[in-house]
Amino acid sequence: MGTKNNNSLTDALSSRPYRIIFIIPGKDHGISMFFSRNQSESLRKQGIEVSNFFLASRTNPLLVLREFNRLLSEIRHSRPDILHAHYGTVTAGVSALAAQLTGIPLVITFHGSDLNNTANVDGIIRDAIGRFLSQISALKASRIICVSRDLVRKLWWKEKYSDIIPIGVDLQLFSPIPMTEAREQLHWNPESKVVLFNSTNPRVKRLDFAREIIAEVPKRIPNLHFEVLTGDTPPDIIPLYLYASDCLLLCSLSEGSPMIVKEALACNLPIVSTDVGDVAERLEGVSPSEIVEDDRDRLAEALVRVLDQNQRSNGREVIRNQASLDIVAKKIIRVYENVLSRQKEKRTNT
Repeated sequence: MGTKNNNSLTDALSSRPYRIIFIIPGKDHGISMFFSRNQSESLRKQGIEVSNFFLASRTNPLLVLREFNRLLSEIRHSRPDILHAHYGTVTAGVSALAAQLTGIPLVITFHGSDLNNTANVDGIIRDAIGRFLSQISALKASRIICVSRDLVRKLWWKEKYSDIIPIGVDLQLFSPIPMTEAREQLHWNPESKVVLFNSTNPRVKRLDFAREIIAEVPKRIPNLHFEVLTGDTPPDIIPLYLYASDCLLLCSLSEGSPMIVKEALACNLPIVSTDVGDVAERLEGVSPSEIVEDDRDRLAEALVRVLDQNQRSNGREVIRNQASLDIVAKKIIRVYENVLSRQKEKRTNT
């Protein structure tokens, strides 16, 4: 094993480091679920053998069946000790069925939209089916990870088998650079006050509401610029936006543990947000930043107060102790330890 902390577990259960298959929806490149790929790498650094299985389709039944058979083949080849599904809905469903057929313990991480109601008007049925699959799959899980306390409350069952572990932030990628340097690279006006907004899903993130909030601010803050991230920004460029901005605004309908908040904290970017997901917990002890009632005028007033202070926050210091990649990796290892120890107990008692 790569670290002393894991030696006792490995010695007790086998003569080798134990193996994990991460089951991740989407492709093995691009921005989709990149934080899960980061998590697998952080576990490897702790001495865990992790292989990533990317579930290429979650909508076409024939392709899902093909992916399921491919997963079974991967399981036979790598002989993992645990399957770890990184999302609910179809991803968790496929993983749960594979766990049932192979007898391998399953861990599911729920991220937010897999348990939250985030349906568009034309996607209500699909959204409901996805959330139902999440709940049914949880029945098969040996252990459940939710990225926020609010998500645990949404589980229909197995709350006592749940751990709250946010996705970790890469403090090396989000390493400090001066605002002037970041603005030069982005060709931004050095005199502007920039409010950053992440709009990967405009309806859920409430982009229209955010624009209403911003419309109230220029009465007090001249040279205001509203910068919107649309979800296609490469992960290695996002730190530039965070260091070049003066404040992050968040007003989503629902969240799990939004990565943009943890990334903003890593970049010491002040945050104004409603009390959604785990944001209030993440911002505890962070200044300047504010959690505000879900009201347009009060959010605008909070933005003015934060922008008037004209300073960075102490977020990096706080998030380093809450959700750095290495801290999160160690928490996940403890989850694996619990699962494999319980499995050993069951085998001993049978």
